[in-house]
Amino acid sequence: MNKKIKIIELIDKIYHKNNIPKRIKYKYKIWLYDNVEERYCLESSFVTLSFETDRLTDEVEILEDNTEEIEELKPFDEIRDVSVWDNRILSTNQRAIAVKINEIIRYIKRKEKE
Repeated sequence: MNKKIKIIELIDKIYHKNNIPKRIKYKYKIWLYDNVEERYCLESSFVTLSFETDRLTDEVEILEDNTEEIEELKPFDEIRDVSVWDNRILSTNQRAIAVKINEIIRYIKRKEKE
């Protein structure tokens, strides 16, 4: 899942030139940041994005940032998706792998907070 931030936070990033997202989604359109012009343009044209003051609390979706939203695997009892598991019971090896994946995810989350 992509991270979402408020427009006011995005404006702050642009103003301070701090981790400006290159691609965002706002109002069902994809916008690309132009470093030279220092503004967002519609992906397929030269239309620029302007923010109205009454929309500062609206959210934009940062498209390239997926790392902060790593989620742990669901408990084994909840995994019933036929397309993934063919409705089979997980083997011991599959359980061990899932446990190890969750340990890695927790480790990454801890390191990101430090």
